[in-house]
Amino acid sequence: MDDLRIIKKIEEENRNIQVTYKITKNSRLRKLKIKCDTMERIPEEIGNLEFLEILSVKAANLKFLPKSIGNLKKLMDLSIYDSNLFSLPDLIKDLANLEVLFVSSGNLHELPESLKYLKKLTALILYDNKIRALPRDLCALEKLRKLDLGQNQIEEIPDCIGELTNLGALIVSENQIRTLPDSICHLKELGNLALDKNQLIALPDHLGHLRKLQLLKLADNRLHYLPESMRELRWITDLDLSNNNFTEFPEILKTMNLETLDLRGNPLQEFPKKLLKAELKEPGFYTV
Repeated sequence: MDDLRIIKKIEEENRNIQVTYKITKNSRLRKLKIKCDTMERIPEEIGNLEFLEILSVKAANLKFLPKSIGNLKKLMDLSIYDSNLFSLPDLIKDLANLEVLFVSSGNLHELPESLKYLKKLTALILYDNKIRALPRDLCALEKLRKLDLGQNQIEEIPDCIGELTNLGALIVSENQIRTLPDSICHLKELGNLALDKNQLIALPDHLGHLRKLQLLKLADNRLHYLPESMRELRWITDLDLSNNNFTEFPEILKTMNLETLDLRGNPLQEFPKKLLKAELKEPGFYTV
C-alpha cells in the first residue's frame, strides 16, 4: 500500500494481528479512526497526514502520543478513548486549529502548560483520569464552552475559573473538592454545573449570579444549607441534593420553578408532602 489515500476509516477490532501502513505526505486523509487494544504507540509517521482534521483512537495499551502529532496543523478533533495515556506532549500547542480535545479513561496525572496555546478549543473532556491539580494556564482557553473533569482526583478549582466567560457546562463530578472559589459565580453563560460526589460543605454566597443555570448536581456532598442568592436562579429546572446533610427542607426551594428535585438520602426531620404543583414519586424525589 503506497499511502493512505484509499483509507477512509481504520478500525482494528481487538484482533491479535499486526498491521503496518505506509503513511506518506501526499495522503489527503481527513478522518482517521483507530481501534486496536494491542497498540502501545501511534507511529511518528502520523505527522505526515497534513490534511487530517479528525483523529479518534481507542487503544487500551496506548501510553504515548508521538511528537509528530504537532505537525497536524489542520486537526480540529483529537479523541483518545480507554487508553493508558500518561501525559500529553508539549507539542500539542502546535495544534492551532484544535477545537475538541477528548481523553477519557486514561492515566493522565497532569496537564501540560502548553495547553494554554490551544486558543480555538471549545471542548476539553478529560474525565476518568488521575489528574490532581489544574494549572492556571487552563483559564487562558477563552473560547471553552464545555469543561469535563469528572472522575479525577482534583482537590480544588483555580480562582481564575471565572475567566472562562463562555463556559456553558462545567462538570467536576467525582473528585475531592472541598471548597469552590467565589469566581465560579462569574460564569454568566453556565447552564450545566455538576459538582456531585465531592466533599463540599458549603456553596459560594453568590451562586445565584449564575442566572442561566438550568441543571445543578450537588448529590453526595456534605451540604446542610443553601445560599439565599439561589432564589435568583429563575431558569433552573433540575436540582439534585440527594445524599447530603439537610435536616430541614430548604425554604428557598419553594421559590424555584423546578421540574425535578431530589432530596433522597438526607436526614430531614420533617418532609413536605407537596411542593407547588409537584407530584411526589417517592420520599425525597419530586417531579413536575
